[in-house]
Amino acid sequence: MKVLVVDDNKNDRMLLLKIINSNGYEAEGSSNGIEALEYVKKSKPAFIISDIMMPEMDGFTLIRELKKDENIKNIPFVFYTAHYIGERDRELALKLGASRFIVKPLEPNKLLNEIKSVLKEYEAGKIISAEPLLGAEEEYLKQYSKCIVRKLEEKITDLEETKNFLDTVLDNMMDGVVATDPDLKVIYCNKKMQGFMKCDFSPGKMKPDAVHKPCIPDMAHASHQLFEIDHQDKKGNIVSLEGIISPIINEKGELTEHIGVFRDVGERNRAKEELDRKNREIAILYEIDRMFIESGTSDELIETALNSLVNILDAEGGCLYLADEHGKKAQVRLCNGMPPKFVELVRQRSNDTPAIRQLLKSGTSVIMSTLSARILGIDDSEQEYGMEHIITVQLRSRKKIIGFIDLMVPPYRKLNNDEIKLLDKIGMHLGVALGNLEFHKEKIETNEKG
Repeated sequence: MKVLVVDDNKNDRMLLLKIINSNGYEAEGSSNGIEALEYVKKSKPAFIISDIMMPEMDGFTLIRELKKDENIKNIPFVFYTAHYIGERDRELALKLGASRFIVKPLEPNKLLNEIKSVLKEYEAGKIISAEPLLGAEEEYLKQYSKCIVRKLEEKITDLEETKNFLDTVLDNMMDGVVATDPDLKVIYCNKKMQGFMKCDFSPGKMKPDAVHKPCIPDMAHASHQLFEIDHQDKKGNIVSLEGIISPIINEKGELTEHIGVFRDVGERNRAKEELDRKNREIAILYEIDRMFIESGTSDELIETALNSLVNILDAEGGCLYLADEHGKKAQVRLCNGMPPKFVELVRQRSNDTPAIRQLLKSGTSVIMSTLSARILGIDDSEQEYGMEHIITVQLRSRKKIIGFIDLMVPPYRKLNNDEIKLLDKIGMHLGVALGNLEFHKEKIETNEKG
């Protein structure tokens, strides 16, 4: 037995088809009355189950048209509806010749039992095609119009209530919502989205003559996939957004809208960047401390530390020297890749020179200066170094500055605050480790002399 299911709601239609087919019957589907009427005239079903509210041709008109045709008017017809559920609706349905009137939705088990019952009654001859009680067109139109007007009034009320509810929800969302038509013209924007992008139009539904291009260029690439975008708002500020864009496709496969939902993730990204920076810093300090511990002598420690700092900053060379307040000369311990003139002047420099006094008294633990300011009288063979910069890192132990590391970098190299903080911590760790090794070395030498 062939059953025709007529319903514009795809999910409801597919559910009915599945239930009917799974019980040994052959079921086909149509999405409105016009399609159903064309189907019936080509392939006459034994039974029809139809919704009432449908586009193009509703269920009332469909059964009215079926009853006009002698060849198909005797097909048993059952209404299954969620909208026309009043007693007057039921009366009109039965007067038009419906054999049964079922109100949806029903739970799947109850719906299955109801369909089984209808089909069994039909097979047993208990459900037959009812003759319409409304013969005159004028009488039909009068009752039909009353039903339609009443239903439209109910729908308008429902739509207004739904609209007010959705407007309240959308305007109080923490996420921004924007909708565009297929041509990517904005047709809706809530308050949060307007706040994100500082758009030059008021939130809410756009008027036909006031549509705008979307603030988010990726609206054309709707894929249901979460993505991030840094975008410039109307005031020129960069806004970091995370969002998802979904295309709205109707039953005909036509694109009707794009819906985008976005949230500002700038603060989250900044927190993540800070956490990543802290983790990188901890990893670097941990690795350096490990190398410091494995260094058995101060010379090994100095070589390890200098090489590590050169690698971290991608420096061209470096020089580590001690310059405590009691020493007469700077004690150069290791220089790699530095200009000979610079090394020579560092070896000759005493703690009374202006450069050393400035470094010893500086309240800043990391200083950047030009190489030419640190070396006077660079000769022709060393002119290539004239534009380089020197990053100086203080080495501190027991609340005193015990020395410095000079690192030579290109002139375009700049230090950000995170790098300055990291170098400061490395300088402190190295100063303490070096100070301890030097202290133990002096103690051992003193004991040996004693």
